[in-house]
Parts: sequence; structure tokens; C-alpha cells
Amino acid sequence: MNNLDQVLIARRQLSMSIDRWERAKSVPERVRDRFMAVNHYHEAGEAWEMTETIVAESVSGGQPRDEYFLSLLVNCHADSVAEMNLGVGSFRRPGQPGNIIFGDAAADARFQGVGPFHSIAFYISKSELHARMSPLAERDQFSLEKLLSDYIRDEQLESALKRLLGSYQNQSLRMHRESLLDVLCERLLFLSGNRIVQSSAESLSREKVDRVIEYMHAHLSEDLTLPQLADVAGVSRSYFARLFHQTIGVPPARYLMSLRVEKAKELLRCLPCDVPAREIAVLAGFSNRSHLAREFRKATGVTPEAYRRP
Repeated sequence: MNNLDQVLIARRQLSMSIDRWERAKSVPERVRDRFMAVNHYHEAGEAWEMTETIVAESVSGGQPRDEYFLSLLVNCHADSVAEMNLGVGSFRRPGQPGNIIFGDAAADARFQGVGPFHSIAFYISKSELHARMSPLAERDQFSLEKLLSDYIRDEQLESALKRLLGSYQNQSLRMHRESLLDVLCERLLFLSGNRIVQSSAESLSREKVDRVIEYMHAHLSEDLTLPQLADVAGVSRSYFARLFHQTIGVPPARYLMSLRVEKAKELLRCLPCDVPAREIAVLAGFSNRSHLAREFRKATGVTPEAYRRP
């Protein structure tokens, strides 16, 4: 199967109409016509969003925005090369899957190239990105300008973007996305030549850990976030996930998921069989029945229905 066939197969798997993507409303009709397929992902309260798109040719235009973006090339027609200018000079991005560009959406960026191009894009407000990067950077002033002058090839950054997209597709916890975003921020700082703080004087005592775990138990049905848990622990958000992992042996999102699976087991054992799985999912903190089923089977090897069956 060649690259073009793979792109066309991916096109059939993307379902959202471009008219439902708010950002696309600001671009001219002739530009919108280049979109062959698009899926858009965003949750209330998040200062970032993601898309998976297939475009017939490179797209420029739209209203300037106070944000940064990352675009990962998943696949394209063989030998498709894009000419790019992200505000600091032109360069060519070869049509090799895994190539990434980092851009400033406030700049007059220009893209030219005939596809089709299958890409993952991540958009984040500048204030949010800087707030997340500042505690990680060794200096108060850091620059990302180096990333604007050429395309990027980096397996860790590529993996973080793909896992972020997967977290939306699989309806993972917001906490999981925040952890991936921290990985992404740290990698961008490194690739742009900024020095990263290597260690923190903060630590998680057993008392702090117990306080966080107790809070998780008490709020299992809520959409908990890393900043909430960091506040409970009394440490900075930037280090909380790392410190928790070092202390407990697993990331906070995974630990919280294990608590929710155990809660679901308890509910399946104790509640009458006529209580629907969707209600158990909500009580245990899952977004819906399918989310419960997927995580439950991953943890136990059986479906919730099979577990409940006498």
C-alpha cells in the first residue's frame, strides 16, 4: 500500500465537518475548500486544542491569534515538499512522516505545497505555554525563536503529540493530557536551546502523598486535574507529577485510574444488576460507559458485564 492509499484510508476515518470547527470560519472559502477531512478536539476549560486534518494542499491564511502551534506530518503523497516561512525566513519541509513545524500564529506564516497532507496539529495560547514553561526553564527569559527557522525531527516530541491526540480519541483523563503537555513543553525548551531545571528542592512526604490519595478517593467522580492535586500536596504544579511518580512508582493519572477501576468493581459487586453500566461509569468517575468498558477490560481482562455476572 503506497502513501497516497494510506492517506485516503485515513480520510474515511475522519468524520467531522469543517463547518463545526470554529477556527475554520475565519479563513477564506478558497482556503477552506482545500480541507478534505478534519477532526477537532477540545474540552471546556482547556487553553489548547487539537486537530487531525487531511488537506489537498498547504493552507495559509486566517485571523492572527495569540498562540503557538505544532504541526506533525503523519503522511502525504510521495515526494510532497512544502515551502514554509514561519516569520523568520523560508525553508523546505520534505514530505517525510514525522516532520514537525512549530509556529507563531500571530506571525504572517506562509505555506505552499501540493499534497494531500495528513497532519496532527496542536494549538495553545501563548500565555498558557509560557506559564507551563517558566518553572521548567533555568532562566526567567527564554526564547523559542530557534524553532521557527526549520522543521523539527524529534521522536519524543512526535510521540507526545500522537499520545495527546490518542488521549482525546480514547477519552482519557484530563490529568493524563496535562502530563503529556508537560513532556511537550520540556522537549520544546530543550530543542530551542534553553537550559532546563534539573532538580527541585521540593519533595513529597508520606503525609503529602496520603493527603493526595485521600483527596482522590473523596473526589473520584470529578474531573480532577494536576493543579488541583498539586495544591493538595502543597508543591508546584510543574513538579507534582514527577514527584508523585518517583514516590509511588506510577504517574498520578494511572494511579487515579486504578482507583476508579476498583471503585467500579465495588459498585458492580454491590449494586443491583438492573443498575445500568452508564450510571456506574459516572459514579466511578469515567466519562461514559465505553470509557469504563475500555479501562476496566484493560485492567482486569474482562468486561464490566462479565465481572458482574453471577
